[in-house]
Amino acid sequence: TLAHGVVPSSASEGTVAVATLPGVPLPAGIDIWLEMPPSVVPHATKHNNYYYSFDHWFHLDGSEAGAWVEYKGKTSTGWGSWTWIEPTGGYPHSITNSSLAVNGASGGALPVFGGSTYSGWLSEEIDVQNITNIANFEELAFRFRVWTSDASALRPGWFVDNAVIHNDGSGVGAWHHGCDINGYSYTN
Repeated sequence: TLAHGVVPSSASEGTVAVATLPGVPLPAGIDIWLEMPPSVVPHATKHNNYYYSFDHWFHLDGSEAGAWVEYKGKTSTGWGSWTWIEPTGGYPHSITNSSLAVNGASGGALPVFGGSTYSGWLSEEIDVQNITNIANFEELAFRFRVWTSDASALRPGWFVDNAVIHNDGSGVGAWHHGCDINGYSYTN
């Protein structure tokens, strides 16, 4: 417990997590993000249990700050715009501010990670298969975005750990010797 709020004493897994400003309060009046490296999108026929997951801990000003996830895809014509996306379980809070416009979010209150107390470590999942136009993407990138209003109280911010893109694939196309998988015979 610090003077400006509660922070995790360790990473959710392993020994390192990323954070907005570990050890010091997140200032008022900012719009910042952490971009994750892009990943290659497999062919649409290879999407099986395809999701993005991460662990996180947040402690933000409940009415004047929020955190959310955005994505962008690369097609043959280039990268698209960053777009707000909702995790499978939704966002637990929402904020309203006329100076905040977020691509992909509905008008009015913006669903975010936030609230008046700290969250503790949580696990989230985003179903990548449901992203609009995913079948046309060559690459996919995610970012973690945090916004605070000019009136935001000083709080610890957002801590992220264990970000993973997962895809079971189709099971076909692997090297096998002398077996029959899904009607395909692989022999030497």
